[in-house]
Amino acid sequence: NQSGDWGRLGVKISAFFETDILFDVPPESFDIKPKVQSSFIRLIPRASPMIDLSQFSEFSNLVDQSFANKRKGIKNNLKKLEKIINKKAVFSDGEALSAELIIGADGLHSNVRKTIADEAKPLFTRQIAWRSIVPNSINQGNFSHVTLAPKRHLVSYPIKDGSELNLVLIKEQDEWQPDGWKHLEDPRVVKENFKDFSGGTAEVISSIENVYKWGLFRYPLKQSWYNDRVILIGDAAHPTLPFLAQGAAMAIEDSFVLASKIFEFSNSSVAFKEFRRDRFPRVRRVVLASTKNAHIFHLSNIISRRVFQVSLRFLSKFFPHLLVKRFNWIYDYNVTNKNYSS
Repeated sequence: NQSGDWGRLGVKISAFFETDILFDVPPESFDIKPKVQSSFIRLIPRASPMIDLSQFSEFSNLVDQSFANKRKGIKNNLKKLEKIINKKAVFSDGEALSAELIIGADGLHSNVRKTIADEAKPLFTRQIAWRSIVPNSINQGNFSHVTLAPKRHLVSYPIKDGSELNLVLIKEQDEWQPDGWKHLEDPRVVKENFKDFSGGTAEVISSIENVYKWGLFRYPLKQSWYNDRVILIGDAAHPTLPFLAQGAAMAIEDSFVLASKIFEFSNSSVAFKEFRRDRFPRVRRVVLASTKNAHIFHLSNIISRRVFQVSLRFLSKFFPHLLVKRFNWIYDYNVTNKNYSS
């Protein structure tokens, strides 16, 4: 067990099998007591493996490199790109590598983005978020549940085998919070801010023990996504607020379209230009819709809030298809159906 929950063998196995713990074996069962808990498990073949067998060699090599140093986890084995100089990617350990193409998929705080254009200062949205993982004591099914309140909301959904819930709690407040993902919060602060929530929502909030906070910032949608042999995708190119849960989806779509354009056009400049022309209208619409959702979720005017709630209940009961239809432009969009060369 080289990185807490995962090790080299565990990652490879999980791509093809689900695991069922049969029973635990305590350290006292061994002549030399190990410092980890052991278990007997049953491997159950996945109906749909996460990795195609034709890609196993590349997948295996990536996992091996991620756990190359026995005493280090994945985070410390994978190098961080610091900058790009003279068409070379310079990493945190000083190594510089030259490549025909550099794709910046390094997220919201992208270092690659800094090589494309000057960084614009992000705007604090006066919203902060907390994230925590708690036991699924309310037996929430395989769906996302949203609880709305004036200037606050909570999203919960099951993870792993459904035994735990991932909680994201968001609240409006004027004080600035540092931009970043790993700021520990006192659980009592979260519970106090959401103490008027009731029912199952209150139960899961009360079970919070470890929680992280971060400030939500709006980044200007950049016009420039590329230069020379460097191009951005995902949040590195078009950061979006989390109120549509589409950040990862946009990055996946970007990846497919970029690969298609590179295959179609031998000239990288043309491929990059066509990629941006294709993707910009869609990601712009997602970014704007996500920002709009933040306002809808946090309605504080009592009349507006009641009208919204009554309308939502009415549509849910009598015309549920209309609720789904309003997001058809997101969920019915299939980037693989577009006329790309193959």
